[in-house]
Amino acid sequence: MPAGTVGTGDLMRIASTNVTLGGKLDELLDTPIHLGTGPSVYLRDIATVENGTDIVVGYAHVNGKRTVYIPVTKRSDASTLAVIQRVRDALPQDEGGCSGRR
Repeated sequence: MPAGTVGTGDLMRIASTNVTLGGKLDELLDTPIHLGTGPSVYLRDIATVENGTDIVVGYAHVNGKRTVYIPVTKRSDASTLAVIQRVRDALPQDEGGCSGRR
């Protein structure tokens, strides 16, 4: 699931995770980052957690109206053309003529 963005200098990277954490927001601080030899490191040791929104760094318009922008990446072993076709097939077709295709 998407986790937001991480700013490093002038770069804004998309952060993703394959984990879902629940509970109270302050309980996320007890999430272990490193376990094993040496001292354990928890999220509270390296970060702050807050309820907020992502910084808008890009947006898209279709026919002059703001729309949803979803970056799509593929694995190195995937076919670019197959990924494009599967994304297009997954897009809903609406009566307004906007199918997400160019």
